[in-house]
Amino acid sequence: MMTKEILKYFSKLTKDAKEALQISAFMGACFNLDHILDLSSIRPSMFLEILDEMIDKDFIHKDKTAGKGSYAFSSVRLSDAILGSMKKDIKGLYLNKIIEYLEKELPKDDKKPLLLAELYLKLYSHNNRLYDKKRAADLIASTGKSDSAISLYKEIIDGLLSASGHAPLDDLMLVDSVISYSHVAVNIFPPDELIPLIESTLPIAKKLKNQKAVATLEVSIGRLYQSKGLHTRAVKHYKIGWSIAENISDQSLIKSMSKVSALSLFWEGKINDAIQAYEETIENIEDISPKIQDLWTYLMLSYCYGISGRIARGLGLAEVLKDQALSKKDLKAEAFSEAIIALILLEIRHIDEAIPHIDRALSIGKRLNSYTAIWMAMPCQAFVLYSKGKLSRAKKVLKLGLSYAEKIGVTHYPSPWILEILLSLHNAREEPLPGYSFSSEIERLKKWPDIYMKGTALRYEAMEKLISDPDLRKIESLLRDSQELLKKAGANIELARTQVQLAKLYISSKSLNKGKLFANKAFLTFFEIDKNLFPTELLFLIKDQELENRMLKGVTELSDAVDSFQNIDGYLGKVVNVLTNMFGAERAAVFLKGDKNTDYHIQIAAARNFSPEELNHFEHSPLQTIVLSTLDKKQPIVVNKPDEFTNDIKSDATDFFLSSLACIPLVIHGETIGLIYVDNRLLEGIFSRKDLVIMSSIAAQVALKLKTFSSHRNLYPARFNLGEEDIQYTSNENTFNKAFPQIVGNSKAIKSVIHKIKKVSNSDATVLIYGETGVGKELVAHAIHHSSRRASNPFIAVNISALSANLLPSELFGYEKGAFTGADKTRIGRFEMAHNGTIFLDEIGDLPLDSQVKILRVLQEGEFERVGGTRTIKSDFQLIAATNRNLDNMVAKGSFRSDLFYRINTFPIEIPPLRQRQMDIPILAHYFLKKYNIKHQKKITTIPQHELKKLMQYSWPGNIRELEHVIERSLILSDKEEISIPDLEKISDDTGKNQKLKELLPLDEISRRHIILVLDHTKWRIRGPKGAANILGLKPSTLEYRMKKLRIFRHR
Repeated sequence: MMTKEILKYFSKLTKDAKEALQISAFMGACFNLDHILDLSSIRPSMFLEILDEMIDKDFIHKDKTAGKGSYAFSSVRLSDAILGSMKKDIKGLYLNKIIEYLEKELPKDDKKPLLLAELYLKLYSHNNRLYDKKRAADLIASTGKSDSAISLYKEIIDGLLSASGHAPLDDLMLVDSVISYSHVAVNIFPPDELIPLIESTLPIAKKLKNQKAVATLEVSIGRLYQSKGLHTRAVKHYKIGWSIAENISDQSLIKSMSKVSALSLFWEGKINDAIQAYEETIENIEDISPKIQDLWTYLMLSYCYGISGRIARGLGLAEVLKDQALSKKDLKAEAFSEAIIALILLEIRHIDEAIPHIDRALSIGKRLNSYTAIWMAMPCQAFVLYSKGKLSRAKKVLKLGLSYAEKIGVTHYPSPWILEILLSLHNAREEPLPGYSFSSEIERLKKWPDIYMKGTALRYEAMEKLISDPDLRKIESLLRDSQELLKKAGANIELARTQVQLAKLYISSKSLNKGKLFANKAFLTFFEIDKNLFPTELLFLIKDQELENRMLKGVTELSDAVDSFQNIDGYLGKVVNVLTNMFGAERAAVFLKGDKNTDYHIQIAAARNFSPEELNHFEHSPLQTIVLSTLDKKQPIVVNKPDEFTNDIKSDATDFFLSSLACIPLVIHGETIGLIYVDNRLLEGIFSRKDLVIMSSIAAQVALKLKTFSSHRNLYPARFNLGEEDIQYTSNENTFNKAFPQIVGNSKAIKSVIHKIKKVSNSDATVLIYGETGVGKELVAHAIHHSSRRASNPFIAVNISALSANLLPSELFGYEKGAFTGADKTRIGRFEMAHNGTIFLDEIGDLPLDSQVKILRVLQEGEFERVGGTRTIKSDFQLIAATNRNLDNMVAKGSFRSDLFYRINTFPIEIPPLRQRQMDIPILAHYFLKKYNIKHQKKITTIPQHELKKLMQYSWPGNIRELEHVIERSLILSDKEEISIPDLEKISDDTGKNQKLKELLPLDEISRRHIILVLDHTKWRIRGPKGAANILGLKPSTLEYRMKKLRIFRHR
């Protein structure tokens, strides 16, 4: 019905009006008024009148989502009806005209190529010209919509191949289409499906004498053969492609081939070489803006960083790629980025952190039916299950993941820890995965051209032989070979794991000095990444200074834990973790006595590195004898050699292998309530008498803490159910003011800020504090620092706006003697001063662009060089930044780097202005009154209600800082016992006059402040005669858009 009505309406229009509507119908989902007026000869007033009539008839509607002046047909049938009324030759003319115009006029965003692709497809359906279809496919591929692009490329290729004779132009179209298709399909379809097509196209490219196409096809074939593991054949094709590219001196081709070369190095396991090649190809890594088709280049670089141990660098790059994928709404790119992040996190065994990334990658992969995304993520999921002791489930998931690898023809693992799962299945005598037994995979990888995978395979083979064939010489040889290969590869994390195995091997064979050598090498690597990766049972081999530091750190952590945990499980979990790190224990546990009626019923309250089987069979193991003996005698037990165990333990311990052990009773008021247990099955002499003194002190502290968890002397109910008195006590103690006495206020807005401070103070996340001048951003930064684990270390504040662009680098990074005129001695910079502490960068929005690049590097890698220096300096710090500017707008305008913004905006905290937390004004006023009474030796104790009213009614453009100054000034001027507040508006006017020349604000900031002023006046009412929109002369929707753009939020 509507179709007939619009055709009837259309038939009555003038020629110009018909032309305008026909062009509108070609525009797809929506059309823009300006574009139609540019492309047609209709008068604007006439077209606006027609549009109003069509809106009244429900033919079209305004499309607010597409911006001002945009309209859309109410149904596709209506626009199709108008197009159907056109003559065929007129359609072609209009389409060519529209395409030519839009290619020049449309802004470069993700919508432009899709709209143009739609128009090219319409043009193809009109003239059946393959060029138009190919152009549409290229445009769609550029947006990352690979499935749609592949479908079009396939149609073009199939159509050309089925044609009876080929003109040269058809051959050229075929070659171009195969090249484009292979670039998009390479990570989606199996190599065996793509190789025949490309090989059959190669002679056509040679016949055309298109050297660039020949070189590109040769390299594509090489890449596919390499993914199949056929290295020799791959190299042959690579060499041909490289030779042609160099002969024709095509720089874009050489650059493209450099990326493939870097990928080739990755497949060969030459991680450091691959990083160097990638970095040379990409040129400036900091200025990332990759095309979608280059995604794999960046993803492989980020993963190479992870394998080499540059974890922050790898994760930072992958996060930027993920953010770009999100901004482009490219789900496939997002899935691949999430999978790479998960792989890097699993490389350093951050299992729980990896889980959400794995889940997201799998979710997208399944939704899009992307076998590559599933293949990357599913083995990660298997490793998580394996790490949590769920071997059977891990086996099922890994089997399914490997089946996806077979579907896309990939024989490479995402990571070598798949071998760890296969080894565990082998050791558990489980049925191997079909085609993937541990032995067959080891043999396959030993012949594989990938030195990284081969190096790890040799280590796992050595670990298996320790059980099946303990020939120490053979095992040592395997581990030595593993070490050399991984060193050559630049795979530092796996290299350190091999060195750990060498250390254990030498210790078990009584070669203590060699064991120390390799343990220290591994420790140095892990120390730079995550010290928890180093096995605690080898910590005693690390140098004495490190041992002392470890002891001190452990005592400090346990002292902090006394006040940090409000439940027994969390506290005792922390205790066993710290104990293993402090004393080089392999395993640790806290045992608690049970019910009075069963004297020796023992509960395992917390444990580390005990297997589920060991915990389940505790009551029937020799460990119970040791525990009961300690509880009986109320005395510590220390054993440093196997022959020191008592006879009753030996007789009951056919499978009992322990080299060192310590048990320390937990005693309250003379009654033993449990004990601390630590052991090491590998090493003798771990626990000294000196350690016993420290352990006994720790045990006393733990016992006292346990006492606070229950009002009863018996602890068995306390582990599961805290008494009500304790819970009430805890909630009363954790008030906002007591936690952060320097932050004054009781409004919901300030409580929200304090809640965020508590959350972030338990982590090292980068914090970005937003807020107007004078709200107390530095105070919040201090609060975060003083409640964090870094509280005992420096807090270094830097006001960026106070430093010139020339002075900034030397102030932040320091300088070497002689770096510039006047540098007569070396000076360390603020980042170096902040080592192990916190650095606060105030007014970070004023940071010059060239300095932003340097700051980004420091944040990503934690390292920098002093001005005039070459030595790389590392600093471990938490960054807190603050700004009163709109960084979102600055990013959009290009005055603030997006990658730096994403890096510092990890945990944003917005501090509301004082006018939005009026209930805090009386509290703050009395706080400042008390402060300045002491300073000025006065005794003014009250602020009358009528004076408070003045404070409450004022808008406080200078926020808390202005309030503080007003209270101090009023107190100084008051001679009575009551304070008198002067005329605040007059003070503000006088101050404003003085500030006019001092503070020239950006237009956005002026607009923001004025809008907030009007909103405060209307009590944040936007609509209606008395609303802010009406006062400002704006539409309510326009005001809401500006509020969102300028980050104006109401704090309740």
